[in-house]
Amino acid sequence: MARYHVALWRQWSDTSSVGYPWFPAVTEEVEATSPFLAVLHLMARSHLRFVRHAAVQADDTKVITRYDRVKLYADPVRESAPAPDECEGDA
Repeated sequence: MARYHVALWRQWSDTSSVGYPWFPAVTEEVEATSPFLAVLHLMARSHLRFVRHAAVQADDTKVITRYDRVKLYADPVRESAPAPDECEGDA
C-alpha cells in the first residue's frame, strides 16, 4: 500500500464569488492502494457523503490527482451484516 496526502473541499466556487475556499476542509495522510480509494477512505473516516473537490498526492511523486464531485455511497449489505464477534460459529 502507498501513502497519500489527501485534501477534501466540501464546497468549491469560482474566483468571481466571495469566500473563495483556498483551504481544504479536511487534510490527512492516508494509506491506500490507489488515490481514489484514499479519497473514499478519508471521506468515510470524516463522515462526509459528498465533497466538491479532492486532491491526492502520493509520498513518492509530485503528481497531484484531482477529483470533482465525489459521492460516497453506503453499502447496504455491509451495513446490515453483523460484526464478526456477533456471528455464531462452531467453536
